[in-house]
Amino acid sequence: MCASPSFVAMRKVMQAYPFVAALAVLAAVQPASALRAVSSALLPGTSPVRATTPRCAAFFDTQCRLKRTPGPVGGEVDRFVPVHGGKLLTRPAAESTGARLEPVLLDADAAAPYLAQDGSVQAWLGTAAEGPLAQHGLEEQPPGFWLLELSHLPEPPSILDGTWTALRAAGGPGGGAGAILDSDVGLSSDDEVALLSVARGLGLWHRSVPFCAVSGGPTVPVRNGRNVQSGEKGTRHRPRTDPSVIMLVLDRSRRRCLLGRQGRWPAGRYSTLAGFVEFGESLEECVVREVKEESGVLCDRASLKFVASQPWSFPRSLMVGFSVEVDDDGGLPTSVDFDAEELEDAKWFDKDFVARSIAAQGDSDEPPQPGDFHVPSRISLARTLFESWLAEA
Repeated sequence: MCASPSFVAMRKVMQAYPFVAALAVLAAVQPASALRAVSSALLPGTSPVRATTPRCAAFFDTQCRLKRTPGPVGGEVDRFVPVHGGKLLTRPAAESTGARLEPVLLDADAAAPYLAQDGSVQAWLGTAAEGPLAQHGLEEQPPGFWLLELSHLPEPPSILDGTWTALRAAGGPGGGAGAILDSDVGLSSDDEVALLSVARGLGLWHRSVPFCAVSGGPTVPVRNGRNVQSGEKGTRHRPRTDPSVIMLVLDRSRRRCLLGRQGRWPAGRYSTLAGFVEFGESLEECVVREVKEESGVLCDRASLKFVASQPWSFPRSLMVGFSVEVDDDGGLPTSVDFDAEELEDAKWFDKDFVARSIAAQGDSDEPPQPGDFHVPSRISLARTLFESWLAEA
C-alpha cells in the first residue's frame, strides 16, 4: 500500500522533531498531559494550561456494557432485580469495596415462588459480557437480567438478607433516608446503579398501565415484558419517555455561564437551566424558548452544541444536554430578568470561579462548607456540561 503525500510529510516532521512524535503518542493516550506539555514548551516561564478531562459519558450511561437485547439469546444465567413500590433490594457492602451498599439479585430458584404469583411482573432488562455487571454471571455464562416487580404485594416481602431501599431520597441527593443516591453514590459500580434505575423505572411504568387507554381492557406484558398489550391482538404500548433539554448558557467569549437556582434547593446550589420539550417542538426550539422564558436571555440558535444525553428515571425523562451562547443582539444583561415562579435566582458566573468551586467540591453533592456555591454532583447531566465547558482551551 502506498503512503499518501501527507503521511510522508508528517513522518519527516516526526523524524526531524522527536518532540512532535512524542506529543502525538501522548495526545492519543492522555490529551490533557499533551496540552500541558505544549503549553510549557511553547510558552516557557508561563503556567501550564489547565485542562479538565470530561467524563466519557453521563451517569446512568453504561456505554453499551448493559446490552439491551430484545430478549435472552440462550446461555445466560438468570438474575432478577426485585422492585417493590419503586424501592430496590440492597444490603451493606463489604468494607473492602469502599461502598455503602450492594444490590441483592435473585437467582432463578429464589425468584420462582414470586414469579408464580398472580400480579407479579417479569421483564427483560438486558445482559452484560463485560464490565462490573458481568460479575453477576458464571464463568462461562453471562448474566441475563430481569425485572421482578412485586408491588402487587401489600407489604414488601422479606427476601434473603436484603433491605428495601430508595434509589433517590424524596428530597433529592443529600435528602437522607439511606438512599442509594444520596450525598454520594452508594454502590461500588455506576453500571449497577444504572441497572437498578432501569428496573425501577420499568417497574413503575408497568404499574401505571394496568388498563389500555384505547380499549379500556386490562393489559398484559408482551415482548419479554418490554411492552404491554390489550389482549392478544389489541393496542401495544411502549414505555413512555419524556424528552427534556438541559443547557449551559454562555456569553460570546465562553468565559461566563448563566446559572439559576430553585428555592427548594440547599443554600448555595446553582445549576444549568432545563425544561421539558413541548408537543411538536424540536430540541433546538425548546432550548431557545426555555432560556428566554426562565431568564429573559435570548440565545443564538446557531451556536447550539450537543454535549451528551442521559436517561433520568425520576420518573421517565431523557435529558438532552447542550451548550449555547447568548445572541449578539441580546447582549449580556447586568441583571437577569428571571421567572420568579420558576427560579429563586439567576445570574452570571465566571469560568475560573466555577472551576475552583467544582475542584473543591469534587464528586460530592455538597460543598466543602455549608452554604457555599456548588453545583449538582456527577449523577446529574449538569455536571457533564460543566466539565465539558471547563475542558475547553
